[in-house]
Amino acid sequence: MQNEEGTRLLTIGQVVARLAGNYPDVTPSSLRFLEREGLVEPERTPGGHRLYSNTHVEQVRRIKEWQRERLSLAEIRERLQAAKTLPCHQDLARSFMDHAMQGDAAGARRTVLSAYNSGMPLAEIYDDVLRPALYEVGRRWADGDVTIVQEHELSAIVRDLIGELVAETQRPTTPSDVILAACVAGETHDLGLRMVSHLLETEGYSVHFLGANVPADSILDGARMRRATIVLLSTTLEENIPELIATLRALNTLPPDERPRIIVGGQVLIGREGELAELGAESAHGLSRGHVHMAEHLTNLLAD
Repeated sequence: MQNEEGTRLLTIGQVVARLAGNYPDVTPSSLRFLEREGLVEPERTPGGHRLYSNTHVEQVRRIKEWQRERLSLAEIRERLQAAKTLPCHQDLARSFMDHAMQGDAAGARRTVLSAYNSGMPLAEIYDDVLRPALYEVGRRWADGDVTIVQEHELSAIVRDLIGELVAETQRPTTPSDVILAACVAGETHDLGLRMVSHLLETEGYSVHFLGANVPADSILDGARMRRATIVLLSTTLEENIPELIATLRALNTLPPDERPRIIVGGQVLIGREGELAELGAESAHGLSRGHVHMAEHLTNLLAD
């Protein structure tokens, strides 16, 4: 279901199911309580039924985290109000990048963590703050406007921030699937996949992230060791497609009852859907608009 702006909406039951893996105490009655307290304000159908956007779901998730930190309802309400006064995403991304370019890692971290602690949804931090900053510094480096030192330093700050945000995430008590995520051999750009992996963790998946430049035999061993039901692979460069194909062939050597579902992502794979299908993989290339769209799409896809 969607609203007039095209935003996907969930029923109260769907919200409970979506959060069950990480937050089993979320129930229809607890969601109605948050609404009565003015902490979450879902949309309504003409018949009065509650409908929740992904922003609402993220808000519930943050409230549950704050409750685990023993914050009172008044303190939670204060944080939610503070979130409404945050700078726009573009300004936050610019502030983060300015600090990083000046070598002020502490200021860059403070910009992002302050927004997160004020209630900005994790998906927005990844998709609308960190991802644009990474893209912009890459563009400037290609144009010769920033040094390789600045580009590497900003990437390192982003990596550290992801680690901090991951550490604060509640792990699913009853994961819906086990995902092995990796960049194929030769692929060194792993920050996007790390963000997606974290967002999928918040959706109740158990994710084992192997990082960049992972050989085919290691991905195969990891799928066996972790008993992965899904393998998520990423590549961004044409030159690494042979390694992707080698990885898919390696995974296909598994017995049919042990073979995971394989999903591959990367704009370079557009137009190769048929070839990938022949190798037993599904393409996620339509998710290149951003990490939040990728996570939403993958969540829907894996639920099919």
